[in-house]
Amino acid sequence: MLRTRICALVLSACALGWAQDEPYLEGITALTSDQDYVKAGEAYFSPDGTRILYQGIQGAQPYFQIYVMNADGSGQRMVSTGKGKTTCAFFDPRDANRFVYASSHLDPRTHEAPKTKPQGRSYAWDYEGSMDVFLADLRSGEILERLTTADGYDAECSFSSDGKLICYTSRLKGDSDIWLMNSDGSDKRVLVRKDGTDGGPFFMPGDEWVLYRASRGDDQQMQVYLTRVDGSETRQLTNTPRVNWAPFSHPSGDVVALSSSLEGHTNYDVVLVKTDGSRREYRLTTALGFDGLPVFSPDGEWIMWTSTRAGGKSQIYKARFRMPPDELFVVPTDDLGDPSAPANPHAANPHAANPHTTNPHAANPPSLKGVIGPRIAAPGIERIRAESLSADVAWLADDAREGREAVSRGGRSAAAYVARRFAEAGLEPGAANGTYWQPFEVSLGASVAKEGNVLAVGDTPLALGPDWRPLLYSGSATVRGELVFCGYGISASEHDYDDLAGADLQGKVAVVLTGGPRQGKGGAFGGEHPSVHEDLRLKVGTCRDAGAAAVVLVQRDEAHWISLDGGDPGVPVLQLARTAAASALGLDPAAEAAKLERGPATRALGKRAHVSTRLERRKGKTQNVIGRLPGRGTSDEVVVIGAHYDHLGFGGTGSLASEARAIHNGADDNASGTAALFALAEAFAAAPPEHEVWFVAFGAEEKGLLGSQHLVEQLGAELHRVRAMINMDMIGDLRDKPLVVGGAGTSPAWPALLQAAADVAQVRLQPQLDGQGPSDHASFYRKDVPVLFLFTGNHERYHKPTDDFETVDLVGAERAARVAYVLARGIDALPERPAFSRVESSDQPRRMVSTGQKSAYFGSIPEYAAEDVEGVLLSGAKAGTPAEACGIQAGDVVVEFAGKTVKNIYDYVNALRLCKAGQTITVVVQRGGQRVSLEATLGGK
Repeated sequence: MLRTRICALVLSACALGWAQDEPYLEGITALTSDQDYVKAGEAYFSPDGTRILYQGIQGAQPYFQIYVMNADGSGQRMVSTGKGKTTCAFFDPRDANRFVYASSHLDPRTHEAPKTKPQGRSYAWDYEGSMDVFLADLRSGEILERLTTADGYDAECSFSSDGKLICYTSRLKGDSDIWLMNSDGSDKRVLVRKDGTDGGPFFMPGDEWVLYRASRGDDQQMQVYLTRVDGSETRQLTNTPRVNWAPFSHPSGDVVALSSSLEGHTNYDVVLVKTDGSRREYRLTTALGFDGLPVFSPDGEWIMWTSTRAGGKSQIYKARFRMPPDELFVVPTDDLGDPSAPANPHAANPHAANPHTTNPHAANPPSLKGVIGPRIAAPGIERIRAESLSADVAWLADDAREGREAVSRGGRSAAAYVARRFAEAGLEPGAANGTYWQPFEVSLGASVAKEGNVLAVGDTPLALGPDWRPLLYSGSATVRGELVFCGYGISASEHDYDDLAGADLQGKVAVVLTGGPRQGKGGAFGGEHPSVHEDLRLKVGTCRDAGAAAVVLVQRDEAHWISLDGGDPGVPVLQLARTAAASALGLDPAAEAAKLERGPATRALGKRAHVSTRLERRKGKTQNVIGRLPGRGTSDEVVVIGAHYDHLGFGGTGSLASEARAIHNGADDNASGTAALFALAEAFAAAPPEHEVWFVAFGAEEKGLLGSQHLVEQLGAELHRVRAMINMDMIGDLRDKPLVVGGAGTSPAWPALLQAAADVAQVRLQPQLDGQGPSDHASFYRKDVPVLFLFTGNHERYHKPTDDFETVDLVGAERAARVAYVLARGIDALPERPAFSRVESSDQPRRMVSTGQKSAYFGSIPEYAAEDVEGVLLSGAKAGTPAEACGIQAGDVVVEFAGKTVKNIYDYVNALRLCKAGQTITVVVQRGGQRVSLEATLGGK
């Protein structure tokens, strides 16, 4: 005691120098000295912080023995047998008068002194083959129980905080590995077995992870790792060309202290490293020589370590600890990079033309570099496997499902399968009716009625079928009027061309050719791409707005029938066969097209027509499938995880294939996301969350996000319960690309969470800020719910029959699903509901549309599922857009835009396409029964 105090006084002068370079260590004190010990080290606090176990060599002792002392250095005494080699003593947290340590005292060969006296060499591992783990009494030193008996090295042991488990290092054959056992020595099992040496394990706070050192192929380098106690996940915390070893966690779990060869093997220092995966570190000690084997007191107020800073052999030091500010932690200059990054770092372009494309420039997509992610526990993540995803994707994308179209036999079969898989995963029915199914009604489009469709020119009726056909993009009405040939039906002032100039179309029937003037290999007016003016719906709207009571389309060059559906323009629209145009109207389409190259040739045909069209608007019922997993806590908040299970059936509207009719299996879109939904449900069920989780397989997404819109509408005021929504749509084509995560700007909590997910799942992420997009998350975002949208990018199979099971990247789908799972776990673990952020629109350029023209930008949010509305119902405006600036509100119905009548979404889109960036326009909306005019200056995209 006295000698220790004298040593502390002698060292105080040195401590003044240390304090200048070690500002976060206060009152550095030596607890042992070379007057008492040849050397001492590897010390550990008792659970209450009042006592210390350590190892030391006194006098003529050949090897280390175990000692105990009070936290101030007093009361030092031996508590091991005094024979053999000993190491690594650790208090039993259930009874501080018991401890475990490793010893070879049962082997008489280790009782003798070595031939050469131990020198002050650097710390090294002595894998004594007769070392075993023992439980002993601290008061008497008596061995209470031998916990390991295998022939080999068993040592480096420590307890979990609850005292139920012991982790230790075992070297039975070859390399050393990390093992676990119950505190009574039962149920021994290997936790980490890799090529290379693994050792020095300690439990992290919370006992869910084990912290340890390991070398992987290079004995001159060691790194620090974390592995879950169930072995399901491993994280690498360091990646430098050094020896990083002896890690020990601060009680907060935010940092670990470790020994690192910062200046070579002759000089080790204590380094603090963040546990968030950022690899940021802070050098805590700077003295020459060895500083290592750091440990914290249970309250985090003190740090203790082994050092040769006094110039002699290693002794034990203690100091009051202050956590350095976060900004002092930096990625070291010798960092070798992200150990989880794939070997091929280049990213394939995920922005090919495709309705799922999110704007790569949208609001400056953020980088995750430097973002500090929280530590996220993801128990059960090992259940998300490519093998299980494979079986579900194969079933859903089989030809027997006939493309899973909403309100079809295949769609109903898929819904039943989803419900069965939810039940197998242990989910409870989540719909309000006590089942898994939440039914809703959808529009199935239109069909031509069996009666009431008539076309007669003069007194001559034309045959329905061979001579003419109503388009499904048509109103149902009866019209009698003069026939007027309107050329192409184009009014294009920018090209100084107007087929309707001077024409009187009021109450008359307009006859219009498809295509446009000066059409070469690309579009009209000499363009390289089809012009907006060639759009058939725009032609119909142009003639209607000029007064036409009906529109007759005639193919200019081709004989096939036009397929055009999806709305009601308010007037009858029909197609006349080219042969019927010649016989009934005296029009030769090819000859008329030649005349139109010289300029518009609109004229009355001197004939009258009787037009009657009758369409039947069909509706049917489909369903969302909802499973719920109750949470362990008392909060009524929920996390929603979703994926749509429907697809395109046999093609038709939405298909990008040239085939007229073929099964579209939608393996990536979205059997991949649906299969991932099952995998996440099983993983969550294995380790129930704090909050309730809803797993929703949305129906009728391909028809306009109808299922998600219905769910949001049904929730109403209850929507405030939703913490966040995660959507998985097309996650089966990852390959060597980064995983796109949309919605990264919809909550300030997301950047750190995304970084953590990338670290845990070891997947490169490409964040994109906006919460809008052509998938079900958009329905939640529009209602101020934070969202995340996982998507692996575009491919040539999108919305084609070639999107089959064999083309899905199942390993990539597993990785994407694991990211979704970690994100969901992180959201569940947040102490508060994540705040919502509305992403402001960016005016940066984006990809050009297929017309080759730049688009004007307004920024309203249409309700695509709205029916029986004349005009376009809006759910609001995007933040920072012209629509928001001019005063657009949720519930507004757009009836006029830039002077164009708006009857449906196609009118609205075409009116916008005709505008230019920077143009000031008038928008007329119906609001509360009143027409309201708003002035807007359009942006550019």
